[in-house]
Amino acid sequence: MDGHAKLIERGDGFTFGSYEEVFVGVWHRAATLDGAGRVARAMDRFAVKCPRGMTVVIVLEPDSGSPDGPTRDALAREMKRLEPSTRRLVAVYEGSGFKAAVMRSVLIGLQLLSRSAAPTRVFATVADAGRWLREHEGPAFDARAFESAVAELRR
Repeated sequence: MDGHAKLIERGDGFTFGSYEEVFVGVWHRAATLDGAGRVARAMDRFAVKCPRGMTVVIVLEPDSGSPDGPTRDALAREMKRLEPSTRRLVAVYEGSGFKAAVMRSVLIGLQLLSRSAAPTRVFATVADAGRWLREHEGPAFDARAFESAVAELRR
């Protein structure tokens, strides 16, 4: 790692890490029930280190696919359970074209239905997410270093 990113766990289809008080979950393939449990445990461990609350960034790579119904339900339950520890929630669905636009629209719809207490946003790129986080995390947050940290976690 380059000193900015901290690897928490890497598994079949996912990488979890952090940058400052930001938990980063990267899904390389569709999340599974096992992955949902692993991300929940990783976020529990990380939240303890963030007394002000954690920011959660979930990156869905273009070929990650959609999780099945039971996995989506498990992920939704865990995000609701972790809500008191979450300052902000950001989803990045990478890719261009119609499919990516539809997936981002679906994520926005799910956000509205979840009625999360934490400010929640959906972006097309990690760079866009980083710029938004800089506006909300404060001037000390380095959006470019965040983008580099996410890239490092993906290697």
